[in-house]
Amino acid sequence: MLWVCPPAWTDSFPDEVTFVAKSEGSASAVVLARATPAGPASRRQWSSATRAPAAAHRAPFPPLVIERVNAVTGRNTDPGAFWSNEEIEQFLDDLKRIGRMAGRLGYLNIVGQYVGFLVRSNAAMQYALKHFCDINTTALRAERYHGIASHPDEMMTIAHHLYLLHSLGLKGDFAEFGCFKGFSTACLSTACAELGVRMHVFDSFQGLPESSSGRYITGEYMGSFDEVLQHVTDFGRPEAVTWHRGFFSESLKGFKSPLMALWMDVDLRESAQDLASVVSAIDVQGCVLSHEISAAAFIGREPNYRLIEAGKYEVLPPIFDAVRARGGVPSGEHLGRSLGAVYLSQSAQVLSYPYIAKLLELAD
Repeated sequence: MLWVCPPAWTDSFPDEVTFVAKSEGSASAVVLARATPAGPASRRQWSSATRAPAAAHRAPFPPLVIERVNAVTGRNTDPGAFWSNEEIEQFLDDLKRIGRMAGRLGYLNIVGQYVGFLVRSNAAMQYALKHFCDINTTALRAERYHGIASHPDEMMTIAHHLYLLHSLGLKGDFAEFGCFKGFSTACLSTACAELGVRMHVFDSFQGLPESSSGRYITGEYMGSFDEVLQHVTDFGRPEAVTWHRGFFSESLKGFKSPLMALWMDVDLRESAQDLASVVSAIDVQGCVLSHEISAAAFIGREPNYRLIEAGKYEVLPPIFDAVRARGGVPSGEHLGRSLGAVYLSQSAQVLSYPYIAKLLELAD
């Protein structure tokens, strides 16, 4: 049973309201939350899951969510460090247990806002996956016939991380480099619109540029601007997007917006080199998220330089150089499917999709 102390609102507001869970006939209770009312003349504004922490936050969950779980469980999980898989699993188990104790009201906006964002984002992405045209009518080779180059699992990983960074109070924008037919743009623009984050999309809308790569043909992976805009209109939130048309070497001239994170699906070393100039604009708690990354790209969080120097992951060296230019040491990890993260000196940890799937289960 959920109890509210005091049990009712009056014209004389208390300094603090405590929410507890207890069983019928039991003398013991678990404190779920405490809140300070705003008063009768104001909207009763409960704490949101967005508040900048006092010190650098590196854990993969929003600070107030961690604070709430620690308060209920009595744990003291360190938000200033990356978490092990065991710590993440324990935290998710705690969240699930608290949810069962408290029922719907027990989330008191903190976890409810968080999980609700994930549920809405996932629903939009699954709808896009179901109805988006997966035929690449401009394919130059038969094996490139798919019109969708990324997966909702990857997009949910990025959306969750944007929520985390936003919850830390980061004020920068979000940038996407390489949008192909616009599936990823549609998915991520939905998340950005809900968070109030401006999304910058960079693409030539002419396919891949000329390069020294032996794997790709000039003009491959082309989506026209009109085609991409229509897809984002149909499946995303175009009002959240600022478009930057042209090859990166040209479209980045004069770009000065601070960034909370950067996502790239660019295939080519030359393209990665062109966009690496904006890595310096990323907040110290942000990161670079990249496609074309498999589990072998990192050993733990250390780059697998043997494979990288052999040309296996050609988009990574320019990003590593940009991290070093900031005074950092390159590190990162594979996050699932073809998605990986490159971390900066104080990056917040990116939560991989299998754990996000468990968060989604909290809404069931």
